[in-house]
Amino acid sequence: WDVAYWRVTAAGVPTLSDTYDFNPNPNHYPDHSFVDIANDVVINGDLVWIAGMSNGQHDPKKAALLRGILVPMNLHTGMLAGPVVVAAPDQWPQSAFFGAALDLGGVVVTGYGCDAACANYRIQTSRYNVDGTLAWIHSETTNAGLAYGSDVVLDSQGRVLVAGAVTQNGKLRGYVFGRKAGVLGPTVFEHWYPGVGPSEALGIARDSFDRIFPAGYITVNGEAQARITLIHG
Repeated sequence: WDVAYWRVTAAGVPTLSDTYDFNPNPNHYPDHSFVDIANDVVINGDLVWIAGMSNGQHDPKKAALLRGILVPMNLHTGMLAGPVVVAAPDQWPQSAFFGAALDLGGVVVTGYGCDAACANYRIQTSRYNVDGTLAWIHSETTNAGLAYGSDVVLDSQGRVLVAGAVTQNGKLRGYVFGRKAGVLGPTVFEHWYPGVGPSEALGIARDSFDRIFPAGYITVNGEAQARITLIHG
């Protein structure tokens, strides 16, 4: 599997298509030895940032692991436009990037980090500079079960707003929260999806008044129902 990239006009006519095969060491690994998936894309001028994940032998002679990747590409050619960012393993060897948002001079991504067996997860949100260096990272509380950020947006107050889900009592529950960018400390707001059935917050947007609109689903009487919420930030 490779990252697939298309450029399409407003009329729906494709003008460019390309693929990207992540390979940290072509002299050591054969082509297509990593499974690469793109989850989100943001554009800044001629620069395209693709947020996703790559599964493979990131550490030589060790087991294959999933790591978040951020791929910079040229909007017009589909060629690499800089170094590919790979999430540092730290004490959480596996990770993924699901959502991305532009920030002044960089990109903010959200997703998850998990242990080697992916039994314990935590939502992770981080900012990378244009040159690929890590500016900061926020890690939420460790959770016994899946927890992830699915989308991220920044508001005019310097807050990073994240939509996602956290496993509670064996079921996913939609979760939306905000933090001051790059500042350690408690969240500045939290919103949990209601109900006892599974739910997820899958996307998030904000308007010019910093009103927050998360979108996802809740489960009512065993049936999934789309949910869009207005949160006054």
